[in-house]
Amino acid sequence: MLPDPAAPFAELLRRHRLEAGLTQEELAARSQLSARAISDLERGVKRAPQWATVDLLARALALSPADVARFRAAARPRLVRSPVDLPNGQDIDGGGNRTPTAIVPAVLLSQLPRLDIHYASNGHLSIAYQAAGSGPGDLLATPGALSHLEYMWEEPGAARYLHGLAAFSRLLLFDKRGTGMSDREGDSVPTLEERIDDMRAVMDAAGSERAALLGWSEGGPMSILFAATYPERTAALILYGTFARNSWAPDYPWRNPRPTPEELVQREQEIRTRWGTPEHSLRMLQNFAPSMVGNAAFERWWCTILRLRVVPRQPGDQADQRQPLAQDAVLRQTLARYRGRHVSGSRTDLVAAFDGPARAIRCACAACGVLHRPARERAYRRVRHRG
Repeated sequence: MLPDPAAPFAELLRRHRLEAGLTQEELAARSQLSARAISDLERGVKRAPQWATVDLLARALALSPADVARFRAAARPRLVRSPVDLPNGQDIDGGGNRTPTAIVPAVLLSQLPRLDIHYASNGHLSIAYQAAGSGPGDLLATPGALSHLEYMWEEPGAARYLHGLAAFSRLLLFDKRGTGMSDREGDSVPTLEERIDDMRAVMDAAGSERAALLGWSEGGPMSILFAATYPERTAALILYGTFARNSWAPDYPWRNPRPTPEELVQREQEIRTRWGTPEHSLRMLQNFAPSMVGNAAFERWWCTILRLRVVPRQPGDQADQRQPLAQDAVLRQTLARYRGRHVSGSRTDLVAAFDGPARAIRCACAACGVLHRPARERAYRRVRHRG
């Protein structure tokens, strides 16, 4: 006889244990929990057990996917949210019951439909993005250093988290330029201004006029700048595990001291030669998610997403295939790329306006990269910032 789906967790646990023919001590040995903990759970002394505890018990009891869903729902009913639509309208147990988003077990994640990849154009670059959910408001999630729109869904914990966000919003996900499935752009590090342009391009492509911003890790500064630059398009700002700057300062003592030039060279060399190797990825995992060290499946996923996120570029990897262009054409193309506005002048004394000094400097540097030396020296004088 199946346990009553409405029964509290204590009763469900006891019924499943008895149906499996196990004593509390035998279940404790299988689940690696203590017999005292199981006794407390069955007597209702301990309420709202942690998900890790619930999953250990579910595996030890060899529960079916439908039973796992009910088991988790009974364990922490207050976390139950709106349902996830499974493919072809199917339900989890044949009785019309669907799995709440916040508690989708790993065994059911493979049944969820794959999200399409779309591309937003920002100048000459394409930014990969996805849309999930159909909630009343848009939520733009800005990732940290690691993201890959297709492969991140392969990790059950990440998938559950993202499905939870999509349960109450239309969730917009994207890979930042130079990472994941978005376009790469040479060896230069994009500025924050360029990155928030990508955020705006994703919102435009997805038809989002206004969104709440969720930024974690290095996605936090991007979200902060976007909110300050486009307040009319920002409904809310949510920051998690992020920072205002990336190095120590007298008025910002929460970060590590700025690395020495020697340390920077050592780090760069390690990234170029060891990025994505098991040893390097494990060292990163110990810093980013130490609780997952020893989880073989997660370690494999982590190592793979490091390699998929970005491939370190070696010097000379790409031959310079630029063709000689007239100086005016070079400068005008570069202006368009960095959203500069031609004010006056021509190749002898071109004046342009930008909405920030970083864009002006990047534009000048980019122009120098495609001009011959005499023109490079003049390019610095031609591209001026009038903020």
